[in-house]
Amino acid sequence: MGFTALIKEPQMYKVEDKNNKPINLPDGGILIAEKLANTLG
Repeated sequence: MGFTALIKEPQMYKVEDKNNKPINLPDGGILIAEKLANTLG
Protein backbone atom coordinates (compact mmCIF):
# COMPACT_ATOMS: atom_id res chain seq x y z
CA MET A 1 0.00 0.00 0.00
CA GLY A 2 1.31 3.45 -0.82
CA PHE A 3 0.26 6.98 -0.04
CA THR A 4 0.92 10.20 -1.91
CA ALA A 5 0.34 13.58 -0.28
CA LEU A 6 -0.84 16.37 -2.58
CA ILE A 7 -1.36 20.07 -2.03
CA LYS A 8 -4.87 21.49 -2.42
CA GLU A 9 -4.33 22.78 -5.96
CA PRO A 10 -1.73 20.45 -7.47
CA GLN A 11 0.00 21.57 -10.64
CA MET A 12 1.80 18.33 -11.54
CA TYR A 13 -1.00 15.95 -10.58
CA LYS A 14 -4.68 15.94 -11.27
CA VAL A 15 -7.19 13.63 -9.66
CA GLU A 16 -9.90 12.25 -11.92
CA ASP A 17 -12.82 9.90 -11.43
CA LYS A 18 -13.38 6.80 -13.56
CA ASN A 19 -15.05 9.00 -16.23
CA ASN A 20 -11.99 11.29 -16.43
CA LYS A 21 -13.82 14.15 -14.71
CA PRO A 22 -11.64 16.26 -12.36
CA ILE A 23 -12.09 15.72 -8.63
CA ASN A 24 -11.49 18.66 -6.30
CA LEU A 25 -9.37 17.71 -3.31
CA PRO A 26 -11.18 18.18 0.02
CA ASP A 27 -10.28 21.19 2.19
CA GLY A 28 -10.00 18.92 5.20
CA GLY A 29 -9.64 15.21 5.55
CA ILE A 30 -8.33 12.83 2.91
CA LEU A 31 -9.26 11.39 -0.45
CA ILE A 32 -8.92 7.60 -0.60
CA ALA A 33 -9.97 4.84 -2.95
CA GLU A 34 -13.37 3.26 -2.34
CA LYS A 35 -11.81 -0.19 -1.91
CA LEU A 36 -9.49 1.12 0.81
CA ALA A 37 -12.39 2.89 2.53
CA ASN A 38 -14.37 -0.37 2.56
CA THR A 39 -11.37 -2.29 3.92
CA LEU A 40 -10.89 0.24 6.72
CA GLY A 41 -14.59 0.04 7.56
